[in-house]
Amino acid sequence: MVVCGALLFVDGLVAFSSVATEGAFTALAVAVIAAITTIAALIVGLPLRLVPGLRRVWLRHPLVTVVAVAVSIVVAVTAWFVGEAGVQHFTSFQGMPAYEAYVPDWPVAITGWFLLAVTSAHAWWPGARLEEAASMPIAPGRCLR
Repeated sequence: MVVCGALLFVDGLVAFSSVATEGAFTALAVAVIAAITTIAALIVGLPLRLVPGLRRVWLRHPLVTVVAVAVSIVVAVTAWFVGEAGVQHFTSFQGMPAYEAYVPDWPVAITGWFLLAVTSAHAWWPGARLEEAASMPIAPGRCLR
């Protein structure tokens, strides 16, 4: 969960650094949004933790975690190069002068954000919990292949 929040915080700072101008307020806002998103990702991914069959498969295949997190990072980075990504003009607001900033394609960036949240919130990194996964009992008469 800490890894998820940290990854989202860094991703959020990168995404909003070119648009936001408030410094500390932006960092605080990104931290709050990252925390809320992490909680939402934990709730969405509860079946991976509560359904014994899914949990066993997820724990026994830790490489899936690495691939899923890598794909979500690729999607988040791709947001800066596809679709509507580019320089955008922002008009003056509350006495601030107008400025231009390079922004990502927001739908792709948000998709990458939520993919990163769900995959990293439920990550079982290789080697971290293999003993636990290997020692999980399988119900008598059932076999996983």
